[in-house]
Amino acid sequence: SYQTNIMTTALMYVMLGLLQLLIPYSFAMVSHVQMAAPRQFRARSVALITLTMLTAGLIIGPSSVVLITDYVFHDPMKVGWSIAAVYGSCGPAAFLCLILGYRAANRAVYEIRGQWEK
Repeated sequence: SYQTNIMTTALMYVMLGLLQLLIPYSFAMVSHVQMAAPRQFRARSVALITLTMLTAGLIIGPSSVVLITDYVFHDPMKVGWSIAAVYGSCGPAAFLCLILGYRAANRAVYEIRGQWEK
């Protein structure tokens, strides 16, 4: 019905907006690695973290959506629900990793740069 289409469209725009909020964190992670890595390992560290991020994002992400669509929902028309399930589970897990790694990341920058950032 018309109201269902409006709600679906509104939910799509809200999720797209939330996704746009997460994009800067990948750049912040790369720049943090640049600050924390010793000079002789800086390029390799950034290349490794970028490769890891791209591998996880381009291989694990779409594959998990396909697996959930096929084996959980058993319906190819529920791809949107599969995307929501992956985003709803991986988003909080990523935020938890961010919170748990924050202190160690600041400590690494402190050791390299000699100043504590709170």
